[in-house]
Amino acid sequence: MYSFEIFGIKIANLIAGLCGGLVSLVFEKKLSFKRALLLIFVGAISSSYLTPILQHWIDFSEPTENAAAFLIGLMSMNILGGLLRLADSFESNPAKFYKNVREGNLEGMSKDTSNNHNTPNRKNNDDNIGSQ
Repeated sequence: MYSFEIFGIKIANLIAGLCGGLVSLVFEKKLSFKRALLLIFVGAISSSYLTPILQHWIDFSEPTENAAAFLIGLMSMNILGGLLRLADSFESNPAKFYKNVREGNLEGMSKDTSNNHNTPNRKNNDDNIGSQ
């Protein structure tokens, strides 16, 4: 099956992520117009760039790729929030982060974000995105 691409982005992934972002609005309690647009945009962009990586790791069919793009769009704010917390954990204590990776201790990696040196508290920033 032919897939249409613009600037290396598969349009099917972009649309599936956009739809996932739209569906994610159902689960939001207090939602400003700005935050709604942000959720939709982040869902579309995240699925556009993360789905091909996932497809490279797990060789799946095109319908499954579309479903993966939808799910990435649906969960994109949570996925990116988790990745940012991991980055904070690495920044605050790289040695402990490396030890946790080697031991497979995922819980120990995301909880140690209280000792950030020059990084603003991302949890508070995430909560305030789009609520202005």
